[in-house]
Amino acid sequence: MDLLPQLESDCMNPEQALLESERKTVVEQAMSRLRPRIRAALELAQPKELSMNETARALGISLPAAKARVFHARKALRRSPALRAVIQQ
Repeated sequence: MDLLPQLESDCMNPEQALLESERKTVVEQAMSRLRPRIRAALELAQPKELSMNETARALGISLPAAKARVFHARKALRRSPALRAVIQQ
């Protein structure tokens, strides 16, 4: 069985692990700078992969309001210079 090559390819080398850790830190810092309302909407919609309807229900807001908050959160993150630098690496 050729499990060893697959296991080796799935593992990150130390440099890749460090870069991934730095990326994660930069994303978390950028997220923490967002206004609380839009950050909450993005946190529900993105990593938890809730639908927009589920996000709206969880926040107790209308669907258009949830969509607007997620839109503004993503827009703010795209404008983050630190996050841009990390994405371009």
